Amino acid sequence: MTRDLSYGENQTSYTNVEVCLFRALTGAPCPACGSSRAIVTLLNGSLVGALWYNPLGVILLFGMIIITPWLVFDIVTGRKTLYSAWNFLESHFVKRKIYIFVMVIALLANWVWNMFKYL
Repeated sequence: MTRDLSYGENQTSYTNVEVCLFRALTGAPCPACGSSRAIVTLLNGSLVGALWYNPLGVILLFGMIIITPWLVFDIVTGRKTLYSAWNFLESHFVKRKIYIFVMVIALLANWVWNMFKYL
């Protein structure tokens, strides 16, 4: 059985730029490898391509899209709604071990996906 990894090969001109210190030192991709390419690919309209590069990069972009205007709103209005939301999320999700476990499993699964792609 062979893997068709042609989707990510030569899709962009910057794919051979090495900016990941972990990868430069170990030769293995880190869980975040491909996040920048995923974001650029998603902004160019390819959800499948973005997910191929790094699924967590897609989540990161959506987080940035939501948090940036929210932060600007708070700065302009002098309110602390983002801070309040973070406190709520922290008290309800971050402090519960099951959510930490799920996030760690998701991060490890993403790391395995990155290693699978690059091998």
